[in-house]
Amino acid sequence: MSRSTLAGVDIVASSTASRPVDVLVVALGYNDGGNPTAFARRVDDLLAGAQADLVIWLNLRIDPKNRYDYSGANSVLEQKAASDPRLIVADWSGASQGSGYTWDGLHLTSKGAATMTALIDDTINATADPKSVCRPPTNPSAQPDPASGRGYWLLDSNGRVHGYDAPLFGDLVTAGVAAFPRSMQATPSGEGYWIVDENGEVHPFGDASFFGDMSDTVLDGPVQRIEARPDGDGY
Repeated sequence: MSRSTLAGVDIVASSTASRPVDVLVVALGYNDGGNPTAFARRVDDLLAGAQADLVIWLNLRIDPKNRYDYSGANSVLEQKAASDPRLIVADWSGASQGSGYTWDGLHLTSKGAATMTALIDDTINATADPKSVCRPPTNPSAQPDPASGRGYWLLDSNGRVHGYDAPLFGDLVTAGVAAFPRSMQATPSGEGYWIVDENGEVHPFGDASFFGDMSDTVLDGPVQRIEARPDGDGY
């Protein structure tokens, strides 16, 4: 929710061009100014550039605190899903009713993040090929195991990292960093990660090494993301 769908179009295209994915989860649309026409064009552009077998798009949360009416954007997603078999709309608008959100009714608290995680997990499981699902006794134990890829982290707009079956090594909140976070990247071992903020400053945690950043560079705009080398020896 920290960027527009237009920005997401470029990020998805560049990220999946060299590394196509089975499932892409998207939660964009809040920063499109409540303009369904523009949003529809951007949804088309994102789907066209996404190298993914399946795209799960969380529809938009409707709340009286919202600055815009997102019902039009949600209608756009339903229309697109009806004509594109790759697109699945996850009902975040319905699942997100209740507490778990900050003053604006959009950004998540840890409770809201857990609710969103559960919705994504349920949607992926509902659309997965039954042949690909592990069955006992081959089902791995539900323990944090970075090497197996079972766990993951979510970085919220306050700079706090939330771990789900993944160990925590610190975040911008624990480090006392006030700058707005832009993205994070895990180390190959899963025993650490980097977080980059809007000023281009890189913050390593766990076994992540520091290789330099852009904190002393005059930028034309905020840094958008960090992308690590596959071997973890740079970014």
